[in-house]
Amino acid sequence: MAGIDPALCRTAEEGQWSFGTGNIEIWVDLWYIESEDRTYFQVMSPIGMIPAEGREDFYRELLDLNYQMIDVNFVSYKDGIYIKSIREVNFLTPEAMSLTINRVGYYGLLHEKHIIQKYKLAKIEYQEEPGA
Repeated sequence: MAGIDPALCRTAEEGQWSFGTGNIEIWVDLWYIESEDRTYFQVMSPIGMIPAEGREDFYRELLDLNYQMIDVNFVSYKDGIYIKSIREVNFLTPEAMSLTINRVGYYGLLHEKHIIQKYKLAKIEYQEEPGA
């Protein structure tokens, strides 16, 4: 994901960026939680809607894939499946941020086609990005 201009990827929402690579989208969020006095760095990629049929096999495969992935996980939000990493900003270096973005992109590209085709997932239709 090197060479991406953050200014061109900024969304209308404060602390959010969005861009695409291959067939996937990548969302980057920074947000402060006052009650915790912490800022979080989140990177995620929408994969598809949770299937109506074959959910047990679907979830089992996602759990098996989670075991193999480094620093990212499949997660569900509402009725969608995403690849996500979230970290506290304290002590997070620019290199670690870049690595996280690259990992989400890599695993998104690696798994999205297989998962979408195998389980016939519909595209996620969303009004807002999770975590926003």
